[in-house]
Amino acid sequence: MTRFKIQSLWNTPLKKDVFFVLTLIACFFIYRYEYLLRFEPSGPHTWRQADCVSMIDNYYSHGLRFFWPEIHYQISDGDQSGYTAGEFPGLYYVDALLWTVFGKHIAITRALSILIMFIGLFALYKTYLFSSKNYFWSVICPLLLLSTPAMAEYGANFLTDVPGFSFALMGWYFFVRFKAAGRDSLLIKASVLFMFAGLLKVSSLILFVVIVLIWMLELVGLRFSDSTKPIFQRPVKQGFFLSLAVLGILSWYYYASYFNSVHVGKYTFNSPWPIWSLTKEHIIEVAQGFWGWTSVFTMPVLFWYVAPLLILIGVILIYRLSVFYRLVYIMTLIGVIGYFALWFQAIDQHDYYFVNGFAILVVLPMVFFDARLKPPLWLTYTFKTLGLCALLYGLIYTRQNLELRHYPEEQFAYPLMPSQPVSLMKWYHWERTTRIRGLRKIQPLLDSLGVDKSKKVVVMPDPTINHALYLVDRKGWTSFGDRPKREIVESGIQHGAEFLIVIHPDIYLESGMAVFKNYQIGKLDNADIIDLKKFVSEGSPS
Repeated sequence: MTRFKIQSLWNTPLKKDVFFVLTLIACFFIYRYEYLLRFEPSGPHTWRQADCVSMIDNYYSHGLRFFWPEIHYQISDGDQSGYTAGEFPGLYYVDALLWTVFGKHIAITRALSILIMFIGLFALYKTYLFSSKNYFWSVICPLLLLSTPAMAEYGANFLTDVPGFSFALMGWYFFVRFKAAGRDSLLIKASVLFMFAGLLKVSSLILFVVIVLIWMLELVGLRFSDSTKPIFQRPVKQGFFLSLAVLGILSWYYYASYFNSVHVGKYTFNSPWPIWSLTKEHIIEVAQGFWGWTSVFTMPVLFWYVAPLLILIGVILIYRLSVFYRLVYIMTLIGVIGYFALWFQAIDQHDYYFVNGFAILVVLPMVFFDARLKPPLWLTYTFKTLGLCALLYGLIYTRQNLELRHYPEEQFAYPLMPSQPVSLMKWYHWERTTRIRGLRKIQPLLDSLGVDKSKKVVVMPDPTINHALYLVDRKGWTSFGDRPKREIVESGIQHGAEFLIVIHPDIYLESGMAVFKNYQIGKLDNADIIDLKKFVSEGSPS
């Protein structure tokens, strides 16, 4: 009897879910996340990563005041504070709360992002399984998404692109179920999850915009369900549920705008960079930069040839689709194209911008499911074999991509990656490591020299806003911006800077900077600690 019960349990849908979860856990170790968890901001886009962690650290260090987001760089209140708001800091706040409970460990922050990503991918798997009942492709398709460097990297990162996208996947799952069952509770769950998605990253709302457009079209009498009944059978009430997501997002940005106007400081740059503002030559330059650099770090090279082909096939199959999926596919495709047109100038450098463009890859399998193709058995097995091969290739490629981003001290081979990006990344690691190596362990020395956390500092050269300041865990300023270095130091002194930390000797070659070397009070590796109080007391010689 016991054996029969165990066998019955194994034959339930639970075993399918468990298997998919196990594949996610396997990917965790394939990508060496257990090592990556310990890494401070590193790899490309350290600048934006450091901004995120700086806000977490300030929440943790200053009483978890949610409505007072703050960074290390003194950008606000006339260079007297770091109070500034951008995207909704809810995830940063939860990270800081976890630090308060379990201690300040960067691994907690990365682990939370990974957990959110895995839940989002699990929701996508359940969406496919609910829609198609095809277990093989319901497992393979989310894993193919995970086998892209953009998802794998920023799903274990500090940026909110993948967490926002993951909440959108959860919201899409509940909407698909709502479409089938019509229960308001499912729509409410979808709206709340899309609200979280939009709060974390507004660009993750492509699928939500599709839903709102369907609601609007049904208001004027069009129908997109499999029957004559509308999807939104109580349009006023259900439209209110959808509006809650919009109101929640707008409420935060209204507060953020007010907060920044009070403190006169803003650390994010969210304005569109549209393609139509560029000359033909600049468009070509951006496109070349994308293909030579960003594409390699966004999807495996072969995926860039296969994905557009599959998207085109999806367009060809439009006539076979139900009205609902026909509309969803067309609007999602238009939404993704519009998204990249608006932020075209970012695509030659910012691989994480592509995460939310993956919305078209989320919808694409559902198009093939809905087309109800009936290939011969040999072709079915051929496609499954190709799917498995693509997954294996993607996992290996992305493993190498992550190694290149984060493990420069280890001598890895990168046979699947183009040679030019590999060379550029190795130079990047050398240059970055050369500059910050002393900052990784400088805090005890700073404490011993009286540079406690109440003291403001200037750290240079550092073109980022928060990276060096976060590593030394002191508020102050960096060489961010185009002002002369001496002017930055003097401005810092006027606003309370007591020490200068120089992390590359080239700074002393800048006009008026050599004199600071005379006031050095400590050194660790490449980092010189300069006493600005003594410099001021002796008459500020030039």
